[in-house]
Amino acid sequence: MTVAVERFEVVVDGGLLVGERCGSAGPLVVALHGGGSSAGYWDGPAPGQSFVRLALQRGFAVLALDRPGYGASGGADPATLRISQQVETLFDAIDAW
Repeated sequence: MTVAVERFEVVVDGGLLVGERCGSAGPLVVALHGGGSSAGYWDGPAPGQSFVRLALQRGFAVLALDRPGYGASGGADPATLRISQQVETLFDAIDAW
């Protein structure tokens, strides 16, 4: 089964959030990386190493985002963002899906 993983971009609170998404049916899984990583962490290049593709095969839709200030979701210094601010921004991005 070939799985289409698409780039996802949304402007939230004046900043750009970037990530990957796949699927549109089923429960939504939001995959968030830790510090020093990016959304690509969830879609490994080797066969059988992609959480995004595995979740889709199991019937889930997946949204893997670069957290504000990380990866392609630049424009903010993650050291100055409280986790509560990041959560609020991420919920806005989920709503935009």
